[in-house]
Amino acid sequence: MNPKIKKWLPFIILILIIIVTAFYLFLNTLKSTYVPTTDNPGQIYREACSGCHGVQGEGKGLFPNLADQTIEAAHVREIIKSGALMMPSFEQLQGDTLNKVAEYVSQHKFSE
Repeated sequence: MNPKIKKWLPFIILILIIIVTAFYLFLNTLKSTYVPTTDNPGQIYREACSGCHGVQGEGKGLFPNLADQTIEAAHVREIIKSGALMMPSFEQLQGDTLNKVAEYVSQHKFSE
């Protein structure tokens, strides 16, 4: 093997890993395996959302602060159903349960 290629091989492999990971994260929507056991939006939020968005919606690290934003319930509902960037889709949440969770988040009822 050419010494110049051998010298750059670890860097090339690292770049390829980063590219593949980026495609996975940005082009593939992740799907949650969470299945709600209740229709209580507060409990669903605590079980499925608070790990990333915080117990009070304050956000954590790269995950958005929901408490300080004005978000329409329809938009929240769409993001929950479809997912977004690093957020998985929660296809298991449907109908009235989905509507309750969307209202809960959009109206900042995190302490209920």
